[in-house]
Amino acid sequence: SSALMDPATTETAFTIDGGVTATGLVTGDTLTITPSANLSDATTYTVTIGTGASSLAGDALAAAFNFTFTTLDFTPPAIVSTVPANGALDVQPSASIVVQFNVRMDALTTETAFTISPAVSASGSVSGNTLTITLDAPLALEGNYTVTITTAATSTAGVPLPALTPNNPFLFTVRGVSGGWLGQDGGCGACASAISQDAGSSPRLAGTLLPYVLLLLAAWLRLTRATRWKRRRA
Repeated sequence: SSALMDPATTETAFTIDGGVTATGLVTGDTLTITPSANLSDATTYTVTIGTGASSLAGDALAAAFNFTFTTLDFTPPAIVSTVPANGALDVQPSASIVVQFNVRMDALTTETAFTISPAVSASGSVSGNTLTITLDAPLALEGNYTVTITTAATSTAGVPLPALTPNNPFLFTVRGVSGGWLGQDGGCGACASAISQDAGSSPRLAGTLLPYVLLLLAAWLRLTRATRWKRRRA
């Protein structure tokens, strides 16, 4: 208010929805409302200041004024799910890692509150209750990795992730050259397609795959020659 308020009319001229009881205290042009008990976590409340509030000059509030706020969620954070899932096999080497929490997480504390073993370079991004970890380079083929979210991660209410929580840490294995690289028919066409999709965007990964490609090509050539020789004899 821009006017000095009358304590007698203003200190009781408010309501809080949900049956919340509270007391009011007027100091000059300020009304301070103190609830009789702690408000519930993660709950939205509406406060209404009625027209019964008046200034010391006797001027009543022209119209009721209301405002809404939501309390913080003090539920301890927990990991609901991860991608890849714990124990997952045949994971794409360049796939992002996604961690879903049960509450909204603080970006400042959570985006760096993770480790990957063996160590790889990666960055984190928080949106609501989701942490997305983006790799700076593809993971090693057939590599076994462990991701741990540390207790430095906190919710928006400042509650840290407990030291012991399900799905933490979680482990996964990156796919190898076999089991997804050859396709169902085992042909070199499928191999070339996979390489063009994954290795073409990364010279480092292409260098890693080159020996396997040469071995597969040599085997395919031997098989082709043997088939032609049998046909000629027949």
